[in-house]
Amino acid sequence: ASERFFSRAYLELKKQGHKHGGIYYLQKPVYIPVDANIIKKIIISDSDNFPNHGMYVNPADDPLSGHLFNIEDGRWRTLRSKMPSSFTSAKMKKMFEIMTRMVDPYKKLLDIYAENGSALEIKSLASRFTTDIISACALGIETN
Repeated sequence: ASERFFSRAYLELKKQGHKHGGIYYLQKPVYIPVDANIIKKIIISDSDNFPNHGMYVNPADDPLSGHLFNIEDGRWRTLRSKMPSSFTSAKMKKMFEIMTRMVDPYKKLLDIYAENGSALEIKSLASRFTTDIISACALGIETN
């Protein structure tokens, strides 16, 4: 529900040609950057000024909610400080190239199964794909 609220606000600001804007969500003011350059500046160079994102976070009951984009304050600053050396812009571009190249065999395999109307164990396929990506990006080892 809240994501639709923010999405509508973002799209309305964009439609009106604003580079950024703000709304109140309940009683809390929310800044909404629209322009790609502003978003990039916030994410890359001004990230220390935006440690809280107002998202649901409950790592004890929902471990997947405790990722970098959700966590806040001290924990966010600690994780963020560890990330830059691993995830520079150049390294992310290289990882994207690797992932793009590695997805082709999986796409071909899915096409074959779709053409034949065959059942496919997607969990196993997703696990293999994830392992292949991690091996290639983190260790530089490309598997089959």
